[in-house]
Amino acid sequence: MQRRGKIFTASSAHAAELLANSGHTVQIVTFGDCEPFAATSLENHDPDDDLFDAEIQIALKKIIKKDSQTREKGLKELRQLIDKVSIDDVRKSFKHFVILFPKLSVDATATIRSNAVRVLGGYIKKLQKNSEPYLKKILPYVILLMQDSYSQVVNESKSMLADCFPNEKYDTVMEIFKEPVCEIALKFMSDKHQLLRKGEGEETEEQRFMRLALQSIQYLHSICTESMSDELRKQIFQFFSGPYHRRLISPSSQMPVVSSMLNLASRITTLTDGWEAILKSYVPTASFTHLDNADRSVSRAAALFVHQMVKAKVLFNVLDIDETVARRMVAVINRKKNFWSNVSNVMVPVIKAVLEEKTIAESQLFLEKILDAFFEGMPWNISFPNVAWVNTFIEFTELRICWTMNQCANDLDSIVDKFFTKVFFHCI
Repeated sequence: MQRRGKIFTASSAHAAELLANSGHTVQIVTFGDCEPFAATSLENHDPDDDLFDAEIQIALKKIIKKDSQTREKGLKELRQLIDKVSIDDVRKSFKHFVILFPKLSVDATATIRSNAVRVLGGYIKKLQKNSEPYLKKILPYVILLMQDSYSQVVNESKSMLADCFPNEKYDTVMEIFKEPVCEIALKFMSDKHQLLRKGEGEETEEQRFMRLALQSIQYLHSICTESMSDELRKQIFQFFSGPYHRRLISPSSQMPVVSSMLNLASRITTLTDGWEAILKSYVPTASFTHLDNADRSVSRAAALFVHQMVKAKVLFNVLDIDETVARRMVAVINRKKNFWSNVSNVMVPVIKAVLEEKTIAESQLFLEKILDAFFEGMPWNISFPNVAWVNTFIEFTELRICWTMNQCANDLDSIVDKFFTKVFFHCI
């Protein structure tokens, strides 16, 4: 209000009092005005549900503002009001909050996400059984927030669920909502969910996509066990048979997303028919691409997946032994970078797998290329993990001697002479 040229900002409580005394109804968030994705989420709407405590309505109005500080302030005010107003006002306003919660749960600001969960917990505790008809609309988003990139959001989500659903009820909630959460997660990962287009300006759509995709991948990783339902298994397998997963493991993707995708693929291979699903995907090729990735988590995840392919004897089911496997392994060994400490354990197993598929002449040529690659780029940088190089070279030497004795023992003396000549040349 303005008085004698000065502007005075009314508090939410004062504004609500003025509006109430004026006889006006503050219909801030009505079912007809809600977001398209939630417009039909609440059935049998009673127009009277739009009439409740004016202070709560003002708080709800703040929650949908573009300014993040205003949204955060509205959530804090709403949490305080829940404990003060009548149960009827709480019940009516909860129906509106249910519509807003999915968008709040993916807000670009972590404090808004955690405060939204805190408000939801306050509603559920106050309403008890009266909140049950609406839980299926909102709890899947809370469960997904348990994989948030910010610990404060993760902790708030876990605490809220544990407080509102103690003991065996917690496990029941996590189980019955697996399929709804999985459905949301796969939509995020496929860039098909409408909430991906609801940015407030603090992050780009690409950043938003990667953040929510990462949460989703980590959730799927947590539920990928043999006990999961056939329907869930089918949905996850189908995702890897489609085109959308390639974006998440491409070199242009965010590295935490790439490593999580590779780890998810490794987990899926432990399931019945898991290898069949993953071998049809881009993951095998991507795993070799990322072996020498500068990001530690990515190169380690790539090496883990490649190692599993070797152990399962599926390495050459979909990968070309020369163009993809042998040539790539030579290139990786050639580079003397820090990734060695993450992938050195998979080098010799892959070399051995190649030898098992090659003729003696082809194997000898391949072993010579590998030996040359070990000494390429020496002397290496002081930061290079030389212990990993030494251990891997010893392992390779043992493999080469054993292979030579078994396959072409007559050439052993000549090969040993060449071997020590090269070692001596590079070590002096």
